[in-house]
Amino acid sequence: MSHKHHFVGQPSKCIECGVLRSDCWRTPLDHLERVFRVLGDVDLDVCADINPDHHFAARNVTENGLEVDPRGARTFMNPLYSQAPRWVEWAWDAKAPVLGLLHVATASTYWHRCVWGAVQRICFVHRRIQFLDPETGEPAKQNRYDSAYVLWNATPEQRKEFDTEYRKIGWLPK
Repeated sequence: MSHKHHFVGQPSKCIECGVLRSDCWRTPLDHLERVFRVLGDVDLDVCADINPDHHFAARNVTENGLEVDPRGARTFMNPLYSQAPRWVEWAWDAKAPVLGLLHVATASTYWHRCVWGAVQRICFVHRRIQFLDPETGEPAKQNRYDSAYVLWNATPEQRKEFDTEYRKIGWLPK
């Protein structure tokens, strides 16, 4: 499914595929640069934008990413806010390094089980991230959630680089 979203209505949904605009916000470039410094080349983006102009990994999965086996791949995910629990459980079960950008939901069951109890590193970002609007490419000002970077199954080098990079933009409790 490759198309350019066209959003209408409130809440704003794509007229072609029905996805919510807030589920399509793209990760800003300065944040992707940190991801590259931690993981090196990104082999797999399991939550890739449907627009191929915004693909950056060796393999970009735009549909059914939860069915992808990440073994052997350095994986990044910025999952749909509306489906975050499923993605966190997927990353928790992965047998490969996964760096996720998540909205903070510390009181939820999935955070307690799959984040607090399972991650090697976590960084709570100091400021709300200005994700990019999928239509305009400009910062979306509607982000009402705090964000965190979470790292599962990482190598010692990736953990060290995570600490170096993310200490600059947030708080690392672990």
